[in-house]
Amino acid sequence: IFSQMALAATFGADTLETIRTCRVLVVGAGGIGCELLKNLVCSGFKNIVTIDLDTIEVSNLNRQFLFRKCHVGQSKAETAAKAVTAFDSSANVVGHCNNIKAGEYNDAFFQSFDIVLNALDNTEARRHVNRMCLASKLSFVESGTQGFLGQVIPIVPKLTQCWECTPKQNNQRTYPVCTIRATPDKPVHCIVWAKLMFALLFGAKDDSNMIKDLKVEKKDTESNEQFAKHTFVHLFETDILHQCSMEDKWKNRQKPIVIAYHDSDAALHSNVGDLMTQLSQQRYVVRKRDVLRLEENVALFLHTFEQLCARKEKAECGGELVFDKDDDMCMRFVACAANLRMHCYGISQKSEFDIKGIAGNIIHAIATTNAIVAGAMVVQCIHILQRKCNEQSAADTAAALKDEQGKVCWVQSKGPRWLYPQNLETPLSSCFICQKSTIHVTLNPQLFTFGTFLTRILCKHLGFKTPDIVIEFNDADNQRVHNYIEAATEYDDDEEKAEKEALYEHALDHAAIKILDGVQLDIQDEDQKVEVQIKVHYLELAEEKHPNGYEVSNEWSVQRFTVKEKQPTSDDQADDTQQPLPVIGQKRKQMHGVDVNVGVDDVEDHKSPPTKKQRR
Repeated sequence: IFSQMALAATFGADTLETIRTCRVLVVGAGGIGCELLKNLVCSGFKNIVTIDLDTIEVSNLNRQFLFRKCHVGQSKAETAAKAVTAFDSSANVVGHCNNIKAGEYNDAFFQSFDIVLNALDNTEARRHVNRMCLASKLSFVESGTQGFLGQVIPIVPKLTQCWECTPKQNNQRTYPVCTIRATPDKPVHCIVWAKLMFALLFGAKDDSNMIKDLKVEKKDTESNEQFAKHTFVHLFETDILHQCSMEDKWKNRQKPIVIAYHDSDAALHSNVGDLMTQLSQQRYVVRKRDVLRLEENVALFLHTFEQLCARKEKAECGGELVFDKDDDMCMRFVACAANLRMHCYGISQKSEFDIKGIAGNIIHAIATTNAIVAGAMVVQCIHILQRKCNEQSAADTAAALKDEQGKVCWVQSKGPRWLYPQNLETPLSSCFICQKSTIHVTLNPQLFTFGTFLTRILCKHLGFKTPDIVIEFNDADNQRVHNYIEAATEYDDDEEKAEKEALYEHALDHAAIKILDGVQLDIQDEDQKVEVQIKVHYLELAEEKHPNGYEVSNEWSVQRFTVKEKQPTSDDQADDTQQPLPVIGQKRKQMHGVDVNVGVDDVEDHKSPPTKKQRR
């Protein structure tokens, strides 16, 4: 009763009634989500739906206070929804254990709410919610924490910057293939290798895995124990010997050393055998915070390998496992595999605890930061609801934003001042989502098939869910034509899916694809209600500067990129006046000493393609 009186005195009786009757969607029921749900119920919100895909882990219990040990393994959303009703039995709080990207959560679902509050922990889901809210013209409050730092960002469609207006820091670094595959010199290189090895051995088939040449196939006659030893010898002896044979590679660096486990006379073999017996009898205690001896890492590699093989045989979804840093067996395999690789390359080894922090890009959560952020979210939520109820006649301009009660809140939970407010800002004209600006994708075409272009760039990097692609180009008669390609989706039957996926192996310049240098793509995502224009550029990018083989940018000029140095050939030396043959339908121009393919339509005005309904 006291809290209701305080709210009425602070925000007014009308606002209190709005709080009681509005419908709120909370996406995420983890560290911030638990605090947020509690705050909402205690503030008088009566109609709340929360969605979270995760289940409760033991490691969650130190900060996600709605959960207890008896809840481990249960749905976060469903458990949190039940727990918060203890604060107010009249509140209707519903939890769904599901992915917010599931098809059932479409624009009609989002439009049934008055506001959305994000308590997410990954970029992919944040992008999706941003796009769904923009399509539904629904305001939402974004949040996040990183150790002692946090932020709360109110987003009002067309008035403020959307979540994708500004580039986000990418903490997940990428590394050149050659470094991970053959010449690691830091612990993180070996940890990345070990995670890739986990995916290669136990995960779904992935042609983009940079160490796929190390794939070891299990023989029909092999047991899991034999397969584990076979793989160990291949990775830490056969492949290392092969790397050592490349003399030029080791002129200025130390050669790696092999781990000769197959030698039955070696002391290592005997020590590992004793440890394997202890592991099978559950007498060995893993010391997560200690750096383990070589024989311990060998024994743990073999033991976890066998256990994961057995788990894969029983697994659903085609027997595919996914790395989870909170799964002890997965984490232990990656830790010992990484340490064995560090041993081979003379790199200082790490404890499993340290490797978990690197493998999961973990900055340990601070409960205080979560609490401050969740409190600020409710305040910003109320400001947005007040704005919705009291629509002003004044135009939504940058000047009007200065008078807005809503603020961006920057949190620093360590220091004399915990909150730093900032005025809301208008959308950036360069945003390809809310302002429909054209974006540029520059890539090395030799590294991409249509399938990898679709999955790595359109889906993973740009966040599309079901992208349909309209490719504009000029035909042999110089007439403007469109090529329309649909990506395979969860809604397709087996025949439709097979027909669409048959295109995935084709090169980008294949006659059925025609994603050529200089073409413009119109991407239409029916699920996210998003349409985006992309300009494609071909360049042979230097791997050292562009390890992904592509770059995405708002503007384009050749000076932005580092290209491979062209090696002179005997033909070049014989006739240095010979010119490269032009690509059909394209012309070439010389820019700063680099040949750049340019589509013939570079100076033409863009014409809108037919809509998806018209094409059908």
